[in-house]
Amino acid sequence: MRTIETIITESIYEALNEKAKKRKKLKSRNGSKVKSKRMKTRKMAYGGTSKYDYDEYLKANRPVAPGDADEIISRIDMERTNIADVARDVFPDHTEEGAQSQLRKILKKERPMTKKVYNKLSKFMSSNEVAMSR
Repeated sequence: MRTIETIITESIYEALNEKAKKRKKLKSRNGSKVKSKRMKTRKMAYGGTSKYDYDEYLKANRPVAPGDADEIISRIDMERTNIADVARDVFPDHTEEGAQSQLRKILKKERPMTKKVYNKLSKFMSSNEVAMSR
């Protein structure tokens, strides 16, 4: 006689196996492998979340070569530059605090510098909106 625990356990295993079979069918169409999407979760305002395709994000926000990022970071004088003002222009869709935090982490090499940020900082440096170290 089967107990309730074994019935539940078997049902769970059957459900997981069904899900795995469906996943395998989605990955291979017509015998060729289909790359599955890497989905990540992003925090939104007021406690919400949204999911996005991380590969698409990487295509739109290519990281800059470490040597190029080091060169631009070394030329910025962070003591004399108002990072908050620059950050608002570099990250217009962030809050003031969020933009400043994001830029500071990039300048301290805690996060990789993207091509968009590199281009904006280069533009600010050429127009003397950012204090340059000597």
